[in-house]
Amino acid sequence: MLQTLPRPLDPTTRVLPEYEPLALTRSFTRLAKRLGLAPLTFHDLRHDAASTLTMAGVSQRAIMEILGHRDPRMTTRYQHLAPGHLHEAIRALEQPSKGQSESVAQA
Repeated sequence: MLQTLPRPLDPTTRVLPEYEPLALTRSFTRLAKRLGLAPLTFHDLRHDAASTLTMAGVSQRAIMEILGHRDPRMTTRYQHLAPGHLHEAIRALEQPSKGQSESVAQA
């Protein structure tokens, strides 16, 4: 959709206007409240992005870069795994890996 917008002559011109962070946060809060998502904050989107990327198998280093973190400990504070994702991880323990099943068969 953004590619269909007319391009300005200056290639360094931003596609979207700059906003003050506080103005963006307040606008998001009003929108969330109007949509009935009242406890949702703009900052919650960082947690959601980190969690979604983690559950999709994206590397820790890539998630750190996306969130702008220098310390992996900060990134882990943003990563939350859904219960269903944890159940899948536990089920992986029940299935022997290819290497394990071959070594068991040889023993």
